[in-house]
Amino acid sequence: MALGDHFPIFDRDHLTAFIAALPEAFEHNPGTGYRFSGTILQGRVGPFYPRTELGLTWRQHTLDDVDFDDDGGFGDALGIGSLTGASESASGEIESLSLMYNLWIDIGLQNCFVPFLGAAVPYFGGGLGGIYISGDEIKVRNVEIVDDDDVAFAYQLGLGVGFEVNDWLTLTVDYRWLRAAEPELETEIGGDFDTEFDSHSLGAGLRYFF
Repeated sequence: MALGDHFPIFDRDHLTAFIAALPEAFEHNPGTGYRFSGTILQGRVGPFYPRTELGLTWRQHTLDDVDFDDDGGFGDALGIGSLTGASESASGEIESLSLMYNLWIDIGLQNCFVPFLGAAVPYFGGGLGGIYISGDEIKVRNVEIVDDDDVAFAYQLGLGVGFEVNDWLTLTVDYRWLRAAEPELETEIGGDFDTEFDSHSLGAGLRYFF
């Protein structure tokens, strides 16, 4: 069994209904999982070891600006004019909470040792789960356009490298891409944004084995 924690080095989220610049970010990703002792595939570079993970990730971002592809007419309805094709300063926050069940494959390389960090073990994989997304008081031209939330199906892919400091502690650095399928956020005039949510995260973490 293993317990772990994951913190962002870089994190950026994207809603396809509007492209959001989100520089102020926080992410926390505690997880628990199980590493199998058997080899599932013997490759030319070494054995491949499966490892499962159940991860809960919370993200929070401050919204700086919004680029509109098509506002669907709600800009005119709010009395601020058409926003189609416009890039506007914005305020508000986007928060998300995802629960993912992941399968990672550790690649056992021979004689791959990093001084002070331990044996280097590359890994890759992905997972399925769900995500809660909240757009909190998103405003353009001082007019609130979205204050809503939704739950959607999500999937992710990732790759990274772990450094086995000892038998029970591993340091990790990885990249993870997560996508949510079409969460709907209701506008202030009652229409919906049919969106896709993407998250790109480069993070560092710890895994504890017991």
